[in-house]
Amino acid sequence: MSHVADEQVVQFSLEEVQSTRFRASRTLLGRLFTNDTISTLQLRDGLLDAWKLRGQLKVLKTKYGLFEIILPNEEAKKWPLARSPWIIKDKLLTLRSWSPNITKQNFEEMSLAPFRLQLW
Repeated sequence: MSHVADEQVVQFSLEEVQSTRFRASRTLLGRLFTNDTISTLQLRDGLLDAWKLRGQLKVLKTKYGLFEIILPNEEAKKWPLARSPWIIKDKLLTLRSWSPNITKQNFEEMSLAPFRLQLW
């Protein structure tokens, strides 16, 4: 006899699973370090310019002040992720791969950004 204690079993259709995988394969989660308000359109324009994309980008605001950045394909996602962090519109932007389970911990993890310094 199978017993699940205090847990709810949720079943997903094949279509839902494929849709989530597709979305995750081409979506980044971004945190912009600023006290200023920046619109999704301003961020989108800055990303298009920095990443040399031609209108193939969608930016959505999510929980905790994070941005969901949807790219045209998985290959387009890899390039900016490997080069993170970014300076966009004079603001620091950190990136990570999108997950369907955005939590406050994800937000806190994005509070740190690696930097490379070259001393002369």
